[in-house]
Amino acid sequence: MEHFTESSYHEWVTLAQEHECEHAKTRIRNGENVQLVLEDMSMRLMNKLLNPMYKIIKDSVVVQRDYEELKQKYKENYLDKCRLNKFDSSH
Repeated sequence: MEHFTESSYHEWVTLAQEHECEHAKTRIRNGENVQLVLEDMSMRLMNKLLNPMYKIIKDSVVVQRDYEELKQKYKENYLDKCRLNKFDSSH
């Protein structure tokens, strides 16, 4: 998703609100439970509004890990100790 300017984000939010309201009105006219429709509309709108923010955050975080070093530490701290404990308890 694109990076929004303040005005384009505001416009997009307005369009998302209108879309979700129309969707909810249609469902209510079709006889669905009003409470459930409103709860669903709330969740759908919240997800739409938060999604661009999550994407920006995710794209801005760079994680570099040395996986070989992590595997070696895991082996030393957990796997080797478990093997030693099993060996010690069997004698």
